[in-house]
Amino acid sequence: MLMLKSYFLDDVGLMEGKMGVILAMLEYSKVNKEPVIADFSFELLDHLMTNIPRGLSFSFDKGLSGIGWGIEYLLNNQLAEGVGVEICEEIDREIMQMNPLYIIDTSLKNGIEGLLHYIIFHTQNAQKQKCDLPFDNRYYENMYETCKRLKKETHSKNLECLLNTYCLFFEKGKVENYSLQLLDFAFVPANLPEKIVSYPLGLTNGLAGILLHLMGENKKYE
Repeated sequence: MLMLKSYFLDDVGLMEGKMGVILAMLEYSKVNKEPVIADFSFELLDHLMTNIPRGLSFSFDKGLSGIGWGIEYLLNNQLAEGVGVEICEEIDREIMQMNPLYIIDTSLKNGIEGLLHYIIFHTQNAQKQKCDLPFDNRYYENMYETCKRLKKETHSKNLECLLNTYCLFFEKGKVENYSLQLLDFAFVPANLPEKIVSYPLGLTNGLAGILLHLMGENKKYE
């Protein structure tokens, strides 16, 4: 179902769209040695990257930061080859047009939390590959000011951790201890559906998320 329907998804994002499906299928193809699924996934990825809609938001759910995070996930887990800073150059240019000082939303899907996931992961991998940092100094400084302000408030444990990680990076010049698994974003219902024909495809309450969970549990969905 993922192969049949994912090409026609309008949503290109990480949580409910094409990027999440691509990551799940590439994880599956690696574990189960399925070259046909891998080939399809890379074709879908190429189509996604060459057809990112104009004016797409920076959001982690459906937008640019989630797509960029997905690229870095592929590279970091040896599911694809390349240099993240080069692949995501246009994404980074678009993201820098939104000044983080003016972002009010702090959520994972549409706000600072999701954006920090991408910036930290992207920057960490750039440092590992000994590349120039992907964002300019002014953007990093503005994000630092935003994180310092948010640290004075009460937030979720996940956001607090990201705020601390970013501030330490900015102050010490190196990202440390950022590690996240794709399953952390693969939210699934408590009971698996009996029929999958009309079921959503993405990581969030969708077939891609179910596939990852079943792989983790060593089960097969029939």
